Amino acid sequence: MTTTQDRLDEERRAAVRQALGALSGLVPFGLIAVDPEGRPWYLSQRWMDLSGAGSEARDRPWFAAVHPDDEEGVAQRWRETVERRGRLGEFRVVGPDGTVRRCRGETVAMLGAQGEVVGRLVVITDATSSTGPVADEDPWAGVGVDAGWPSLATPHLLDVVLDHAQDVITILNADGSWRWSNGGAIRLVGHQAEFDVAEGIFSLVHPEDREHVRALLGRAVEGELADEVPFELRLRASDGTWRWMEGSLDPRLDEPAIRGFVVHLHDITERRSAQDALEAANRRLVDLIESLQTAVMLEDEDGRVVHVNQAFVELFRLNDPPDFLVGRTLASVGLSAGRLVAEPADAELLLRELRERGERRDGVRVMLLDGRALECDFVPIVVQGAYRGYLSTYRDVTGQARAEAERERLLASEREENRRLAELDAYRSESLAAVSHELRTPLTSIVGYTHLLRNTIDPTASAEEAAYLDAIARNVDRLLRLAGDVVALDSLETRAMPLPVSPVNVLEVVERAVRTISPQAADRSIDVKVETEPGPVVQGDEDRLAQLVENLLANAVKFTLPQGRIVVRAVPLVGAPPGGERTPAPSSAQAAPATSSGADASPTPAWELTVADTGIGVPEDELSMLSTRFFRASNARRRGLPGSGLGLSVARAIAERHGGNLSVSSIVGVGTTVTVRFGDVVDDLGDGTPADR
Repeated sequence: MTTTQDRLDEERRAAVRQALGALSGLVPFGLIAVDPEGRPWYLSQRWMDLSGAGSEARDRPWFAAVHPDDEEGVAQRWRETVERRGRLGEFRVVGPDGTVRRCRGETVAMLGAQGEVVGRLVVITDATSSTGPVADEDPWAGVGVDAGWPSLATPHLLDVVLDHAQDVITILNADGSWRWSNGGAIRLVGHQAEFDVAEGIFSLVHPEDREHVRALLGRAVEGELADEVPFELRLRASDGTWRWMEGSLDPRLDEPAIRGFVVHLHDITERRSAQDALEAANRRLVDLIESLQTAVMLEDEDGRVVHVNQAFVELFRLNDPPDFLVGRTLASVGLSAGRLVAEPADAELLLRELRERGERRDGVRVMLLDGRALECDFVPIVVQGAYRGYLSTYRDVTGQARAEAERERLLASEREENRRLAELDAYRSESLAAVSHELRTPLTSIVGYTHLLRNTIDPTASAEEAAYLDAIARNVDRLLRLAGDVVALDSLETRAMPLPVSPVNVLEVVERAVRTISPQAADRSIDVKVETEPGPVVQGDEDRLAQLVENLLANAVKFTLPQGRIVVRAVPLVGAPPGGERTPAPSSAQAAPATSSGADASPTPAWELTVADTGIGVPEDELSMLSTRFFRASNARRRGLPGSGLGLSVARAIAERHGGNLSVSSIVGVGTTVTVRFGDVVDDLGDGTPADR
């Protein structure tokens, strides 16, 4: 993992590479920058031209590029150069074209901020064209500028290196006034008219940092600072902005050539801005975490707490403040799974899997020994692919857990009740079918014998006996119809038996029902009028639709007084908007609307059938009960009119099975209008899907 120091070293090396790159284009010798082990991290083009060394030379000591016969001697002299400068003598190299050339070398130590040797600079000169003997012991004795090759100590070369460096290097007098700066300082600060040489750098230092710098220089003058002192300050740049600088103050008051301070500064504005932004983000994050009602904890890869908020302390009922937990493990403060969780083995397994796999887990439910329920989220923190810990949140969901448990209990109870009701409903249907069957057998026998007796007597000789037999036949027929209606209604409502589906002509069904009921209407002098319009064929049960119309007509005849009137209308609703909102013109007998039972089962019924009478009507407060099994209006009961109270219930069930509904409007003493909308048969599941045709 790259550390801050590694980044700083690389930044410095990059600056030196740039300076050496500029220098190598100006001087006629090769340059090699190496680490303390001798491995190069910079090779000038001149050296690569002399030795044939390339990028692969970075993986081995620099002297591995010299002639094989001279390598051991150069390596030995290299190891002996322990001072800041060392002579490597003369050696041979083999160029890329195979030419053997003689070279001379010198090394200069490169020092770090604390004076430590961080590497060396190797200077290589081509000595192939030199004339005269070369001394064996010290071949470079007395060689310098006068010898025809530039030494690294030459002031011009030092100026080039310093001026191309990105860092700021400044020499101040003992009183802090300015003496000299390198090119990096000039590029940063610029030539400003307001720069006061006597004031030194103080005119460029941020007002908030000036006292600190003055105090630092004062301590150096007093001799309190013997070595380089690192510090940070803000320096005004040529564009007027403030730049953060990191550097060191090197007191050189006792050196005759300086008698002052050497200040070395490195621009850290971007790094400082990033740090400030990071610190600001951290502060905002901490403030956010502290304001949360949810308990939050951050732990590192070793399970040590990095941060917790007050909500965490309160949730786990700790007596210590949040800062007390920082740097400790949860187990060390009594928050182990064995002391908290109802099922510690499962909790330990979960924590182990989280640390091993680094997976995110949300909504983990944990039950505590004190009866509380917690919901936890675990978010792994991964930096450059390495696991660095977990951010976990905890919420007390005890109330929610209890509500969920109660809901599950109620749902289980409801499921059990529904199962029991289903069993009872099935038992009821079976019982109704059994009772109906048991009743039909003797009733059919009674009907047969009654008709046999009726045919064997002479009506003129025994009128009273004939009347008795007719009464028996009528009541037996009534019982048979009642038993049939009860079973039919149950099978329609429970969908226990699918309807036989075929194309049905609605107008023929209406005519059939009118023919069936006409004799009863004629006996009571009731006028029956039929109004129809051509319309579509529906897919339905013809017999059930005929039963629907007959039940409505039978009720109308039953509750209409003699000399009354019944109007039957059947009109198509094809193309009507959802809900079948097309209503035929009301007849003179139609009364004020009132709602009854029955809901739309199909969005687009195909037909609307109305049966309007001028009968006794139904009280308004009883309209909603008309489709209830065995219900009969109070005024009908007072008049002693016969009936089972199943006719409308059966009609409603038939309409619903055909994707429709039934509604009733009535006014007492004026009359009643029953409206039915219906269409194709829907499936036995009752979801509004047309049945297979």
